[in-house]
Amino acid sequence: IYFVLIYSEEKVREKHPISIAKIYRSDGLAWSVSYMVDALPTELSFAQDTGDLSVKLTNASGEIKIVAIDKNGKMLK
Repeated sequence: IYFVLIYSEEKVREKHPISIAKIYRSDGLAWSVSYMVDALPTELSFAQDTGDLSVKLTNASGEIKIVAIDKNGKMLK
């Protein structure tokens, strides 16, 4: 499994746009989603047991927030 994250450093309506795609080696693109987040992404972590993806966001003052995305590409609250 591969994940691709593309983001903009420029804010749109006070948030950063990001796009994430999940790609299987054998089947190709599984899903692609776009979100607006409060800070820039600095790290991706994949949990094989649940299939969830964690995106670490760090703002200019160093505050960290973790956003979780489930195996189907939906952001978990």
